[in-house]
Amino acid sequence: MASWASTSAVDEGVPIIVGYMKRLRRIHPPGTHYDYNFGETTLIGILIRRAIDQSLATYLAEKIWQPFGMEDDANWFLNDDGEERAGGGLTAATKDYARFGLFVLE
Repeated sequence: MASWASTSAVDEGVPIIVGYMKRLRRIHPPGTHYDYNFGETTLIGILIRRAIDQSLATYLAEKIWQPFGMEDDANWFLNDDGEERAGGGLTAATKDYARFGLFVLE
């Protein structure tokens, strides 16, 4: 199975993963099966980024990182097309991960 980043068909102006995922067939009817999927969380990130009209990193910094007193900058891995990997790839200091965990608990 080919990597989504290595697909040869790229739609102009469409994130690479969106072009790949729209070519996949549906395996289960919506809402009937749970399976964590990096592609789907990445699509959610794209939707959020377009709705807020800024990067996910900027939004995270303004809404969570700074207000909750994180001490160090975090880094977010980028996809091949320069978009943040909303499905994962956020790296931070352990103490800030702990603060983020408290944020989630609240």
